[in-house]
Amino acid sequence: MSSVILCGVDEGDAASERPLRIAADLAERLGERLVVGTVTTVPAFVPGLPSMGVPAGGLALGMPPPVVVGAEAASSDERTERERERVRALAQRAGVPDDAEVVVHPAVSPQEGLRELALIRGASMLVVGSHGHGAVHAALLGSTSHALAAHPPCPVLVVPPPAEDDGG
Repeated sequence: MSSVILCGVDEGDAASERPLRIAADLAERLGERLVVGTVTTVPAFVPGLPSMGVPAGGLALGMPPPVVVGAEAASSDERTERERERVRALAQRAGVPDDAEVVVHPAVSPQEGLRELALIRGASMLVVGSHGHGAVHAALLGSTSHALAAHPPCPVLVVPPPAEDDGG
């Protein structure tokens, strides 16, 4: 099994392009496979069955995600496919090779989802961007990059936002 560099992306803004370029360059230089991952958040419980939910980290422990049936399942599949296409387009804009795998992973939070995905894929490195919102924003809303660096599933490279004058 070849080694994997996982690049986690989020909302798809330009801030995600820089980590994608760096992850693609690292994967090429190190001869590793690039996986581009994004997380779709799912509730930590199944409505009506609170005891049957997937606890944080449950997917990495082999627990299945909540089961969605009927029209909701079709809608969920459509959302997942739209998200995959959005991330693929972002990766193409960043110059990521077409053979990079794009994965949409369900989890209760982006941090948990990227941790799980890194463990599932056996990532040798996780590359994520930092939006540079500052300490107050991170304290109030949380910071995916900070949480991953604090409790890493593998080595984590946090790519800061570009300086105003460096062009990205």
